[in-house]
Amino acid sequence: MIAAFHGYTGNDEGLTLASERIARQLDGAAPATARAWLLASDRGLLGSRALVRPYREGVQWNPADERCPAGGLLLQGDSARWALSGELFAA
Repeated sequence: MIAAFHGYTGNDEGLTLASERIARQLDGAAPATARAWLLASDRGLLGSRALVRPYREGVQWNPADERCPAGGLLLQGDSARWALSGELFAA
């Protein structure tokens, strides 16, 4: 969840491979779409960082979750379609 509030910074080779692996995990998403999500500057409310990197056959996420002392998660939908949303509040 916290990763959604970061922008990606890192090398292009790692980004390309991570985008391909994320797209594969999302069943049908294009690697270019996953790459665009990672690079979207309007979502980086917690700043940019080396957010994700290729790891073994998948990816390893590196959000700054230590910067979020409390949180909640509300899932809505059924098993076929789901949505995830969140809000950030300063304490």
